[in-house]
This record gives sequence, C-alpha cells and structure tokens, in this order.
Amino acid sequence: MGLYPSLAQEVNVGLGSYNLSPLPGEPPSPGQWDGSWFNAPARSPRVTSDFTQQPTTHEWWSAFIWDPGLYRYPQFATWVYPYGIKSKNEYGFEIFKNRLDNVQNTFPQSFSHNDWPNQAINVGLSNRVLWDTLNVVSYGDYHCKIRLNNSTASKMEATLVQGVPYVFIEKSGPEAAEVWMPWDPIIDNTIGTNVIGITVQGSSYGIFFPAGSTYTYVVEPNRPVNGAVINPIRKFVSNLNGKNYLTVAPLPDNSLATLQQFAQHAFVFVRGTEMNWNFNEATAKLTTTFSYQTQVMEGSQTLPMIGLLPHHWKNSTLPLNGFQFEVPRGKLKCAYATSYTTVLDNFGLLPLLPLTGKFPHLYKYIDDQMQVVKYVTSGDNYVGGKQIAKLAILTELADFVG
Repeated sequence: MGLYPSLAQEVNVGLGSYNLSPLPGEPPSPGQWDGSWFNAPARSPRVTSDFTQQPTTHEWWSAFIWDPGLYRYPQFATWVYPYGIKSKNEYGFEIFKNRLDNVQNTFPQSFSHNDWPNQAINVGLSNRVLWDTLNVVSYGDYHCKIRLNNSTASKMEATLVQGVPYVFIEKSGPEAAEVWMPWDPIIDNTIGTNVIGITVQGSSYGIFFPAGSTYTYVVEPNRPVNGAVINPIRKFVSNLNGKNYLTVAPLPDNSLATLQQFAQHAFVFVRGTEMNWNFNEATAKLTTTFSYQTQVMEGSQTLPMIGLLPHHWKNSTLPLNGFQFEVPRGKLKCAYATSYTTVLDNFGLLPLLPLTGKFPHLYKYIDDQMQVVKYVTSGDNYVGGKQIAKLAILTELADFVG
C-alpha cells in the first residue's frame, strides 16, 4: 500500500509501490530549513533550453538538476575532487579546496565539509550581477556543465570534471570577470599579467586569465545587501583581454613551479568524458577506459591535467606527473593525458566469509557507537536515511559478533 492511496497513478511492485503523481504539498519558501524541504513534491528538472539529454537523478552532480537547495541554501555544496562548488545568487560560483582537516563524519551527522567559506574563492561578474537561476547545460560520464543566468543577457558557465583540478569558466555579457574572497589573500606568485597564485586561509589557488589580460586588485568596503551588511571583499578584476573564458584551480602547494605547470594546462578545456569497459570471463579481468574530449582555448599544450583516485592509479600504468591532492577518498594523483585504462581482477563476491577468530575491536566499536546512537534524530528522509543506514550496519555487526 502506498503512502498516498488517494492518488490514482499508484503502481504496485512486490510488497511495495510507487506513485506516478507528484506528492501533495508545496515546496518550502527560499531560506526555509526545517526538514520539510526534503519531502517537497516533485519538480521539473533545472535544465537550459538547449539541453538535449535525459535528466538523471543518481549522479554526483544531480543536485544541480533537481535540488533548489543548492541554489537556495548556502550550506549545500557539490564535491568535485579536489574541490567543492556551490552557487550564490549574488556571488556566482563559490569554490573551495578539499581539505581533510575540515572533513567530519561523526555520528549521527552525515559526511560533511566545514568552514569552507573562510577558505573559498568566488568567481562572478563585476557590478554584482544577480543570478536568477542555475541550470544544467550538458553532461558526460563524469563531468557536467552548469549555467547561471540573470534577467539580462549575462550568463556564466562552469564545466566540472571529477578528478580534474580545474574549474573551466565561460561568460557572456559586457561585465568584467572577478575572482574574490572575504579575507586578505596572500599573493604567493604571479606570472606575467594574467596568472596569479594566492593562498586564502591556508588553501592555495591559481587564477588563470587569458594571455594578454591585465587585472586590478580591489578592496571593496562594507556594503548592505538584502538588509545585511557584507564585510569587505578583496577581488581580482579582469576584462579577459576581450575573451570570454578563464580558469581557476585549487593548487597542491603555493610554489612558483606548481603554478607554472598548472598555468600551462589551464586552457585545455574538457568538453566531454566517456567511460567504456569490457569484462573477459576467461581471465576474470575488468578493463575500463576513461576518455576526455578537449578544446584548446589557447597555448601550445594539448593534454589536459587530470586526476586519478586510488582505485584508478593503483590499477593503471599511466605515468603520473607528481602532483597530488588529499581528498576524502585518499590521494588524488595527477597526470597529463586524454585517456587512461585500468585493469582489475574480478573473481566475483563470496556471499559469506568464514567466521574465524575473535573480534574484541568490533565489540568496542559497537559499544562506543551505541552510547551515542539511541534513535534517529532527524525529521527528514535524507539525513534520517543516512542515520538509519549507519544503524543498520551497526545492527548487522552486533548480530555478527553475537
């Protein structure tokens, strides 16, 4: 029996059911944060008019296409190793480097990254263009392109690629581009008049304007916005030498040599991503090829800088370039390539493992957690679901050790 039996389009599946009609109720208003937002009714996908693909709900970037929360609630962000990104209606894209010292996974709260506003850089347009909507333009197997729009002709797009340590930005409209932050940046290095290496509260970034560009550094004083006072901001402003693109990147360190290498590949934009696999039953080998389609915006380099997670670089012969980032899933190691292949043994999974030995460490883990976890505290089905999942694992472990 479904939760809403009065709705006509209920489909029975086994002992459960699902419904083809939107759930009753209204989405919460902007800024509302009481748990009801997670239980809001169905909504149309947030896509551009030229979007030609199927909307998807299960990707790392799906919040862009379905959730108003990414746009409405400033605490939501999307993780694109080695950085996170979110949008704000006045600021544009806020980008922060993944730092393990700011990651928490304490029960019963879900996995989260803290304190990024103090370490982030923001990419927007001058004159504080107010963005009305955020939509998905296109996507591939492990990338997506998103667009901020406003009521005028101004637009700003960001291409995000899992593992690639760059955010590729393109804009339209007469405004200059600006990269700003709420704290005084340390300007570590500069290259010519268009490349800047900075550190913001311990996180290092590269800002790459097109060749021939110049920039100005401006400190903007306190000012009222929507009834609140915004602290002074520091910003690098450039007209991009008449071009419509720039790139920003988290950096593994603040050295000049690192900035120089990142600058060489900053304008090899990734336009498409594809993953193809083949399983050889005779050898039990799973071979997967990851491919990147690129467009060289300027410069002599034709290879993008990409990043491989541990399960990639441990099972690939691709030469690495020595740059690496610490991300929640381990070391992200970088390389210059348009494709790479991983080969893994896949002998299947045992349904059960033999019960051998004693497990005093498991007893302690379970006892420690049970002192914290008494019941599910969340009132919504997102965070509550995460809490229930942890309880389910603890229950299974408790049963396993008796």
